[in-house]
Amino acid sequence: MQHLTQFFRDAPTSMGVFYPMTFAIISFRSYSAAQDATQALLQDGFDHDSVRFISARELLEYLGEIRSTATGMIMSAISRLTDTEGANALRDEQRAKAGAGFVAVHCPTESEALRAQEIVGPWRPQAMDYYIRGGIESLVSSAVPAELT
Repeated sequence: MQHLTQFFRDAPTSMGVFYPMTFAIISFRSYSAAQDATQALLQDGFDHDSVRFISARELLEYLGEIRSTATGMIMSAISRLTDTEGANALRDEQRAKAGAGFVAVHCPTESEALRAQEIVGPWRPQAMDYYIRGGIESLVSSAVPAELT
């Protein structure tokens, strides 16, 4: 199985914080929903090299690797305090600990990210964060009513 660093192609971090530029990271309430959404993306024409199912365990290990560096520890703490990328990673980490499944999709353009959003919609993602230069666009808000989480 390909390691996440290889899947994200370029540097998946920015200043020591998880920031996979031009990728959408989508979280689902369950492993099976994430797997089903992955298959739907592939069946709808997304390339196998552009879509990746990520188990909760794999995401937790990966985020732990990033944080284990000195830069990662410092910048993750600063980022969480300012509610930027580190806060997103922390929310994904919490979801992973609760059994969520994840899908990463390479979307070089916003139109591809919006297409991915439409395809995975029936599986009711918890969040879909699209990492772009200068910010993170939340295509599915992680601030959903409690009855949906």
